[in-house]
Amino acid sequence: MNLVASSAGLSAGVYTATLVLQSVNTIPQFVNVPITFTIGGSGNISISSLGNGASFAQAFAPGES
Repeated sequence: MNLVASSAGLSAGVYTATLVLQSVNTIPQFVNVPITFTIGGSGNISISSLGNGASFAQAFAPGES
């Protein structure tokens, strides 16, 4: 499968879609594949830390691998 998208007529931003693959003789009979399409530059983005979703405590220090 080869999925091709064109940004013609779309403004800069992030677009999302869900590709649904379906087959009668398989288990599961369908699979949802999330698709993200980014148009334009992402700018100068940097991640300075990650946080725990439950406690909001910082999980990693900047520059840590």
